[in-house]
Amino acid sequence: MEKQISRWSYFLGVAGVVVAIGWRLLALFSLAPKGLTSTAHTLTYHTVMEGALVMLMITIATGSHLFSKETVNGRRTSLH
Repeated sequence: MEKQISRWSYFLGVAGVVVAIGWRLLALFSLAPKGLTSTAHTLTYHTVMEGALVMLMITIATGSHLFSKETVNGRRTSLH
């Protein structure tokens, strides 16, 4: 289960970074919207980038958890 969490959070994080960079590049040429608004919140490229960073932090956390689980008595077991 941890491997699936790590894999999906990595892909979502990378996708978020790509969307945020694309949004920022479009904004550079004045083609992107300033912000997508709903009744209470505004969605900007910065919000997407923060979400991507959270996903990548989850990847790092689950990766370190998996690494510590695979270490027994100070010795690393095989990484299958």
